[in-house]
Amino acid sequence: MSDLEGIKVLRQKTQAGLMDCRRALAEARGNPEEAEGLLKAWGLAALEKRADRATPEGRIFIHEAEGRAAMVELDCETDFVALNESFRATGARLARLAWDRELKAPDPETLAIVADLGGVIKENLVLRRIASLGPGEAPFVTSYLHGDGRLGVVLGARAERPEAFKDARILSCLHDLCLQVAAFGPAFVDGATVGQAYIEERLSAFREEVAAEEKLKGKPPAMLEGIVAGKLRKHLCEASLLGHGFVRDEKTPVRAVLAELEAQTGYGLGIVAFACFKVGEEA
Repeated sequence: MSDLEGIKVLRQKTQAGLMDCRRALAEARGNPEEAEGLLKAWGLAALEKRADRATPEGRIFIHEAEGRAAMVELDCETDFVALNESFRATGARLARLAWDRELKAPDPETLAIVADLGGVIKENLVLRRIASLGPGEAPFVTSYLHGDGRLGVVLGARAERPEAFKDARILSCLHDLCLQVAAFGPAFVDGATVGQAYIEERLSAFREEVAAEEKLKGKPPAMLEGIVAGKLRKHLCEASLLGHGFVRDEKTPVRAVLAELEAQTGYGLGIVAFACFKVGEEA
């Protein structure tokens, strides 16, 4: 095999740059396996140097099939790389792996895939988070990817009868609820299902707020606790999907929209869970 053919084969196999492949083959004295090992070692060394670089760009990738959906956020340093074909192909591959394994967080193989791509692209890449929804959590799963792929939603629902999810009215409503989550970013489905640890955390924060208000100084403890409880009720309503005003009619809460849909169709419908990823937003 000629030097040019060796470089071509190595580039096709590793996706590394022309000069890097030429240098690796020269140092390996033409041995392709050794050259490939050198390229990987150089890439890993470069990754360590780039590890502290910010990754404000990236894309969301979703794989949905057979009643399950997985969503991953792959971040990078520049939007130029986020548009790169290898970056997009790797993101799709990661979403498929997350779907296959019902991952909730990166595992060693997905992290290794990202590290390999980072060595080729020469940017700091971060597999920031993964979400998976399937039949074990929700009988029906749908998803939504917004615009250029910087925002994604997966949403799980349940109904009294499975044929509900063939009803166009219900499917349309679930699509609207994906848009709702994308637009307003609720923290949870319903305040009634929030864990006690979260409740205690918010109560503590609201007590601090109330204690700091000058106009409430010296008021009876029972009155102050009543104000705290009111703040908590308002927060749980405003932060929940069911408490939000519906995306197509903000005067009507989502909870009321679902009740009306149930009355129209005869199917009981409930939202079980959702996840929303937005590039650059706190996890």
